[in-house]
Amino acid sequence: SAGILDMRRSRQSKDSSRLRLREFLRQESVPVGLAAEVQRQVHERDEGVIHYHEDHVDALERLSRTTRIKLICAIRMPALLTHDLWRMWCNIDVGSLRALCLCAVDFRYVMSEDDLFLAGETFSEALYIADGQCVYQQTPSTSM
Repeated sequence: SAGILDMRRSRQSKDSSRLRLREFLRQESVPVGLAAEVQRQVHERDEGVIHYHEDHVDALERLSRTTRIKLICAIRMPALLTHDLWRMWCNIDVGSLRALCLCAVDFRYVMSEDDLFLAGETFSEALYIADGQCVYQQTPSTSM
């Protein structure tokens, strides 16, 4: 019964949020086509699977440092090992690969239509897509 109440509250919150969004778009005289795109994207994201980043899971802060390190490596290592270079590196020096997991590997959960980067932005990260696909679209007017 507590779970049902939580689901009901979540649904009411989403409905309220969508209503505020519609009112906001009308208030700001957003063109109809753009308003429809905004509402469609919000609806799709509300109905989609939620992926939590480890920074948003408060309970992890209560873990001992050793257990947290084990957990981080257990989560990040499989994605890293989908690439041949990192698999080879793991065979040579698993300790350095663990260190890499702790200090340089992070997950981004992006949704359809999200931008990984935009024209003119500086980017100081390397991205490896472990699951899914990415479409790169280059616009001649913004390309350098």
